[in-house]
Amino acid sequence: APGFASRAVVTIRGKSPVRSGPSADYARMMVLPPGAKLWAIGQEGSWYRVRLCDRLDGWIMTSDVRELDSDIQLGTARLTDMSASACETGTRLIFYLTRPVAFRIRQSVLPAQLKIDLFSCAAAQEAIRQFPGTEAIRILPPQQLATDWVEVTLGLPDVHQAGQQA
Repeated sequence: APGFASRAVVTIRGKSPVRSGPSADYARMMVLPPGAKLWAIGQEGSWYRVRLCDRLDGWIMTSDVRELDSDIQLGTARLTDMSASACETGTRLIFYLTRPVAFRIRQSVLPAQLKIDLFSCAAAQEAIRQFPGTEAIRILPPQQLATDWVEVTLGLPDVHQAGQQA
């Protein structure tokens, strides 16, 4: 929109969908938890265009976010540690970040993997603490796809995946 001034926003709903265009008719790219901070770089109707990383934008409803003070600076978050532990329902993977970030989970069958993209994030470490009971999952070191985009790949034991919960 002409004259739109970029602004920092934060998600305020339990699940805030980010779409590939400015309407619910567009594909859902990801769902964000509350507290994810993003740059709104444009607006069309009741949708903000948000910058996920230098290479990827999306659209979020204005009612799913709250504008932050104009002096807020959103630097790149850092992934400082990761751990995997067994739990009742499977494996729990924990990312230790300097602030909440936008993320998406991509699942593939061949090869059997989950890829987790962390946006506005840089990997500050490569070590992964993997506790007993998680040996079937192969966690690869984080890959820095761009200066503000980290990808973590989990190799799964077989193609029959029960799903994931963020």
